[in-house]
Amino acid sequence: MVSVLMITYNHEKFIREAIEGVLMQKTDFHFELIIGEDCSTDNTRNIVLEYASKYPDIIRPLLPQKNLGMFKNFVETLKVCKGKYIALCEGDDYWIDPLKLQKQVEYFKANQEAVICFTNRKIIDINGVVLSFDTIPDIYKRKFKTNELIGVFTPPTQTIMLKANYLYPLVLNIDKNIYNGDTYIFWYLSQFGETGYLDETTAVYRNSGMGIYSSASSVKRLENALKTLTELKKVLYASNKFLLNKPKMYIYFKLFVSFTKKLRLLNSIKYFSLIVWHDILHLELNTLKAFHLLIKSIIYNKSSDD
Repeated sequence: MVSVLMITYNHEKFIREAIEGVLMQKTDFHFELIIGEDCSTDNTRNIVLEYASKYPDIIRPLLPQKNLGMFKNFVETLKVCKGKYIALCEGDDYWIDPLKLQKQVEYFKANQEAVICFTNRKIIDINGVVLSFDTIPDIYKRKFKTNELIGVFTPPTQTIMLKANYLYPLVLNIDKNIYNGDTYIFWYLSQFGETGYLDETTAVYRNSGMGIYSSASSVKRLENALKTLTELKKVLYASNKFLLNKPKMYIYFKLFVSFTKKLRLLNSIKYFSLIVWHDILHLELNTLKAFHLLIKSIIYNKSSDD
């Protein structure tokens, strides 16, 4: 019924907790745990093999001979999932509700139009100290239609369950690395039905600072997000492509201001030109907003220095 997809790399301190959170699930259906272990340089692979030998009816490890990278590892792990539904949990996160899978499958059965189901989560630091007990803003604790999710909100990955039949055709044909894989997948999938929310806290996100995303500079994150939107636009239905304009413009703004403040003028001109071109195409006034944002940023920084 459910395939739990877990990718892991250098998570020896955390992987046991992630696996145990899956093994404790109480369900009236069968589920499997597929672990894509991406050639860790620590003891992660040995721990995964240890659990696989103890629970061969539940755990199937995938052990590539060379490091694939996060998204490629995700795709290769997905290819062997058999479940009607896919639940996601990376190797440094974990679940805290033993009925998580059961509740989400029941949600899908009661809401046939849903293609995604997510819940609330806690956030902890690398030492286990709770940073936040509730990470979903109240305005997002609800059902979403396609035009309400794309460009607006990305549900927390470790809480997600997806309908697999819509996911396979997209991911199995991807030949490029997607930097923001969760956004890419969830926004694409939302085209096929509703995104539902369960008002439960079922998972914990560990803010370890070890991931590719968290360790990248703010500019690099924005540039990678822009690349993700470019790839996503290729697979969205024509009627939904315009929904990417708002997040794309937000990234243009941030990069324009950042490069201008750093006096990297060629980069600054590049993103200002993109803002102007977008305004011409869509008859908008983002150029004025960009100047306003830049001035506010300069004033704020000057007052902070003072």
